[in-house]
Amino acid sequence: MKPNQTPFARAKRRAFTLVEPLVVIASIARLSARRLPAWSKAKDQAKGLQRMDTPRQMMLGGNRYPDDYNCLSRAATAEL
Repeated sequence: MKPNQTPFARAKRRAFTLVEPLVVIASIARLSARRLPAWSKAKDQAKGLQRMDTPRQMMLGGNRYPDDYNCLSRAATAEL
């Protein structure tokens, strides 16, 4: 450190400028914008699988309930 230079002036020289954080934010936004279509496509596929799986789960539950509780199903009682 030079004799006529104060510690504050030395720290001021090392400080970030406004441009550096803005460049970082812009690069993060650009990278996330590239990934956004992939995320929405995966979300749509998950919703489609959920729509297909719900009726299947209802069917399995309806078929297994009488076995678990030793009773006849509605379809079996309607035929009697």
